[in-house]
Amino acid sequence: MFDYEVKYLKGAANVEADMLLRHPTAQYIQHSVHLLELDEIKTHQNLDNLDNSKYKKINDVLVLKKKILFKIVVPFSLRRIVLQNAHEKFGHPGTQKMINLITPQYYWPHINQDISVFVKHCDVCQLNKKKRQKRFGLLQTVPPTDRPFEYLSIDTVGGFNYYNSTKKYLHLVTDHATRYVWAFPSKSETTETYANCLKQVFQIQVPTKLLSDRSGAFTSSKFKRFLRNCNVKHLLTSSHHPQTNGKCERVNQSIVTKKLSHE
Repeated sequence: MFDYEVKYLKGAANVEADMLLRHPTAQYIQHSVHLLELDEIKTHQNLDNLDNSKYKKINDVLVLKKKILFKIVVPFSLRRIVLQNAHEKFGHPGTQKMINLITPQYYWPHINQDISVFVKHCDVCQLNKKKRQKRFGLLQTVPPTDRPFEYLSIDTVGGFNYYNSTKKYLHLVTDHATRYVWAFPSKSETTETYANCLKQVFQIQVPTKLLSDRSGAFTSSKFKRFLRNCNVKHLLTSSHHPQTNGKCERVNQSIVTKKLSHE
């Protein structure tokens, strides 16, 4: 008789027992398909300067032991052949499927990285596989309007810290229909500062839409809440595309030109 002691071992750690209990799948059957000939492997391993101290030799073939698996060490001269054979035999699979196909049987340093680069640069995949990335929208300007207060835009010009003035910013609110500009000298570029400027303009009439860039003051939750409470739709310019807010940028340019001419 034997005195057994039962201990719990987490399934993920109990690899040997877990593998024996599983039914074979098509994926594991695919792994048994050889991508290289044994004689070819031996020849190229002997020609390559592999560090034998890291690996074992079984039947004159260098292998790396990973848990219960023995992986064939692929010399540099055969790595691209392994990648090409696996990719073409199994219908040009993606990166993760390629990793699942190759790595249980073969090994070389940075193998996952090499697989990823190979798949990304496969001409057949680039031409035939459907692009899943969302298409970028067209860079456009705000459509013209002849209705005052339909579109207002807000922007800032800096560099006015001359003549002992503490207000180095000029916040500009432009009406796209009339091209009328409200200018507000200021010490800061905070959400509260912009909101106070707009409150003064909104006393005349609340606009339908307000266009701004993507600076932190305009994308803050506090600024969004302020516009939502005023029932104003907020439009943001495209990143690195100031032409979206063309009218305001043109006003800014005029002001900077006048400023420079008086210095």
